[in-house]
Amino acid sequence: MKKISLALLVLPVAVVIVGCGGSLTKGAVVHTDPVPRTIITASGLEYQDIKEGTGNSAAMGIVTINYITYLADGKTKVQSTMDTGGKPVEIVLGDKTITAAMDEGVNGMRVGGQRRLIVPPDLAYGAVGNPPSIPANAPLVYYVEVVSVKPWTPLANGLKYIDLTVGTGADVVSNSKVRVNYTGWLSDGTKFESSLDPGSTPFEFTLGQKAVIDGWDQGVPGMKVGGKRRLWIPPDLAYGSAGSYPKIPGNATLVFDVSMVEVL
Repeated sequence: MKKISLALLVLPVAVVIVGCGGSLTKGAVVHTDPVPRTIITASGLEYQDIKEGTGNSAAMGIVTINYITYLADGKTKVQSTMDTGGKPVEIVLGDKTITAAMDEGVNGMRVGGQRRLIVPPDLAYGAVGNPPSIPANAPLVYYVEVVSVKPWTPLANGLKYIDLTVGTGADVVSNSKVRVNYTGWLSDGTKFESSLDPGSTPFEFTLGQKAVIDGWDQGVPGMKVGGKRRLWIPPDLAYGSAGSYPKIPGNATLVFDVSMVEVL
């Protein structure tokens, strides 16, 4: 499996916000290209694209990555998929497989891309930390490379999907009445609604009756009970130019995870 080119991950020490650490740079040539532009997101995450990828986009999909994690001193390595016996990990963006920062920071990268994430504590392990290696309230630095992206299955109408879990129960067909759990995001990873939030309950509806957006009516059939499907829904199959105030702006592409609980 291809590993991260360490030479590409090292920035000139004089201009780095957080140092890179001796263990990362050992035996590597210092990267001398201009320092990449730093992006600061609304959440407080900062990132720099060290190398632009050219393969498939990791937008809210399933992605395999290599990564190295340092404390903010830039010297203390706390996690790495590249250590002896390590291997790339597969994550489902939005599921917080590692941290919220990893979900946000990897979203939109392309295969072969390399990115440096500067992560505030609330997007990492917060006040709890991750003992014994990560103390409480610790900012972190991630170096990430996208190794591969699982492709979506496209439909002719612009909808696409990934089956995260293939169910083994009853088939879901048009006109089925179903009970589901769901979580919805904007395409940038901003969650706007979930039946799994405290105080919420599974949602019941009948397919093909315009009780839900077209993306659900057209994307849910074919599932089985016990299955979980991620839907990528273009605006014309969601809320169109009007959006759904206040959480969904006009012309928004939406991403939903739909878990099939029961066919009623």
